Amino acid sequence: MYGVFSKFLKWVWQSSNSNDVNLRVIIDHMRNSYEKDERTAYWTILTFPWIITKSVLTENDYITTSDYIYQCYNNDGLRAVVVWINKNILLQLTKDTYITTEVKIRIATGMINKLVAQEKLDKDYGMVAHDILVANIRELQNNIMDEELPF
Repeated sequence: MYGVFSKFLKWVWQSSNSNDVNLRVIIDHMRNSYEKDERTAYWTILTFPWIITKSVLTENDYITTSDYIYQCYNNDGLRAVVVWINKNILLQLTKDTYITTEVKIRIATGMINKLVAQEKLDKDYGMVAHDILVANIRELQNNIMDEELPF
C-alpha cells in the first residue's frame, strides 16, 4: 500500500511518462538524470519540500499548520536541508543499505537541530520536520522492498 510520498513520486513519474513502473526505477532514473547533469529535469522536485511536508502523518493535515508550510518554503536554512536530504537520502535510497540511510537520517536530523539551536527554526517545527522525514523515508524503503517481493 503506497503512502502519500510514494504516491507523489509515482504521480510525478506518470505525469511525464505513460508507463507504470516501480519506485526503484523512478528513484534510479531521477538519480541518473541528476548525475548526468540533467538537473533541470528534476530540480523542482529536489527543491520542493514534500519530503518534510506530506506524509502519512499529514494526510488529515492535523500535524502541520500554515505557518509550518510557510517555513518550509521560505526558510533558507530549511530549504538547504531539504535539497541535501533529497540529493543524499532520496536519490541514493536504492543504492544505500538500510544502515547507511539511517546514518544519513541522523545527519539530516542534526542539520535540522542546528537550525533550531541557531533559532532559525522553531523547535516544534523542527520536531515535525524530523517526524515527517523519518515517516517518508521508512515508507519509501518499505514500499521498495514490498515491490521486490516475488509474491
